[in-house]
Amino acid sequence: MKNSLKIGLTLFSVFSCFVACKKIQGDNQGLIAANQQANDFMSTKKGSYWTYGAPDGTVFTRTATGKDSIKLGLTYSYYERKQVGADSTFPDYFGKNSIKYITLVDLTGDKTQYVNFILIEDSAKVGDNWNSTETINYSGANINVAIQSSVQSVGGTLVFGSTTYTNVVQVHSDLKAKLTLSPAYTNCGSLNIWFVKGIGIIKEDADISILGFFSKQYNDSLLSYHIEP
Repeated sequence: MKNSLKIGLTLFSVFSCFVACKKIQGDNQGLIAANQQANDFMSTKKGSYWTYGAPDGTVFTRTATGKDSIKLGLTYSYYERKQVGADSTFPDYFGKNSIKYITLVDLTGDKTQYVNFILIEDSAKVGDNWNSTETINYSGANINVAIQSSVQSVGGTLVFGSTTYTNVVQVHSDLKAKLTLSPAYTNCGSLNIWFVKGIGIIKEDADISILGFFSKQYNDSLLSYHIEP
């Protein structure tokens, strides 16, 4: 009886390790190009813009260009982001694939390696969840990245200054990463995003550090916006 118990516990431990260590599967993988369409949770019309501010006084504006760009085999609406008082302009990409609203996230800082990140899904409800995964190369090291997202609230209200936003959806994401040959993922921070359909992203709060290769922290809220008719 004791030997049987030992064998059972050993098999259970092996099975548990296999489950805990297997590679996370991404819902962003295998997106079909024919299902890609214009992002309709925020305006794509040239001249539309969104200005965000951070607690440290940093202000940046995201502007719709009215142009498209092909990345990772999918067609995205192309936006430009620029910090007030700075010269550099950064690209932003937003699109929709079937029911998934997607964007490209740069986790290396070199604008060449992106994670096709699922921001939110149509008709999202509390408890909905999905994964966005990719393999990123840092200085010759291949890193499996997984962003695990879940809907925290819908129909919420946020107030910034004199502006009240209603029907707010909050999505929380946990970032995990591991060396490709490593057995287990390491927690690498989190990201919270608040959305209002028709306006877009109204708030972001991120604290990310990927195995010593990349780190980024930011917290910004929508100050003003203009939607071209």
